[in-house]
Amino acid sequence: MLATLRLYRHTGDRELLDISRVLAACLLDNAGLWSMRYGSGIARSTFCAVFPMPTTPYTAAYEEAEVAAACKDYVLQAGDDLSGPLTVLLPELIRHVTAKLDAYYPQHIPEEFLAESPKTGRIDPQLWIPVEDLGDGWDEAGTVGQEVYGAGIAFSTVARAYVRIPDSDVQVSCEYPFEVVEASRDGIRLQIYGDHRLTCRVRVLLPAPDHEGRTWHDHWVAAGQEVAIVLPSLRDRKTSRAGRTSAAA
Repeated sequence: MLATLRLYRHTGDRELLDISRVLAACLLDNAGLWSMRYGSGIARSTFCAVFPMPTTPYTAAYEEAEVAAACKDYVLQAGDDLSGPLTVLLPELIRHVTAKLDAYYPQHIPEEFLAESPKTGRIDPQLWIPVEDLGDGWDEAGTVGQEVYGAGIAFSTVARAYVRIPDSDVQVSCEYPFEVVEASRDGIRLQIYGDHRLTCRVRVLLPAPDHEGRTWHDHWVAAGQEVAIVLPSLRDRKTSRAGRTSAAA
């Protein structure tokens, strides 16, 4: 998907662009668009679950994190060549896949659903290393074992979804793919990608509680526009008619 898009950028051959879109469709065809409301599925989100292979009956931590990373790169590199359906679907896939990555950590899995005898090694529920697999709600989690090579998914997620405002300890996260347009000690401007009919959450994380005792503030903004996060106050949020949203941070 991403490789054929890059080849299209290099050659200008639009057939490669079409192939990349077909491959993106194959990715979505391998996603589960339902919410499990039974067994261990009650305690975790399962919507937009991306399976590592069409025949694999479970999702895997590293593979889902890689899907989110590849989808973000695809959206950013496609630019104006991103098709209408993918403008809707890929940012939503990124949002849901990223939001549920914490479900792979043993500390977030009910003890009764954690595998006692995995196929490989053993599971140490005290280690912040994700299990390899999350399957059906009635199945045990971690039947393959803990995924040492997936231990970095938290760090890759932070690098992909968070940005620090220069010369401050304030961080900004965004559910949708974004690029930094401008950054200074006074704030930051982000270009948020996606369909303008949909909204996503931009969260401003503070280093210490504010006067209301809050350590973060959420702003729901429309995609497909620039968003300005302005320091230092967290009081107002203004939306201009010019298609840019300013969220006072």
